[in-house]
Amino acid sequence: MNFKDTGIPSTLKVASKSGAGTVISAVSGKKIVIMDVIASAATTIKDGSSGSNSMLMQAGIASKLNVNIGGAGAEVYSTAGDISITYYIL
Repeated sequence: MNFKDTGIPSTLKVASKSGAGTVISAVSGKKIVIMDVIASAATTIKDGSSGSNSMLMQAGIASKLNVNIGGAGAEVYSTAGDISITYYIL
């Protein structure tokens, strides 16, 4: 995938997690851009260790999302359910 607006080449990645916890580990100095979420139950997606920072979104089962950007250098945390997130690093 090539992002014409920025000229930044990027590859989509998928991360999965069973139950609450960190879904995507932090990448120092980089932002995580979430493209879509599939969850087995309603969940809240947060950034920061143990979901201690801002709420990024609430997702129901099989939520199809547009773009949602996490904070620079923050991990992505889910509060419940089995979850799969499609994302890229910016």
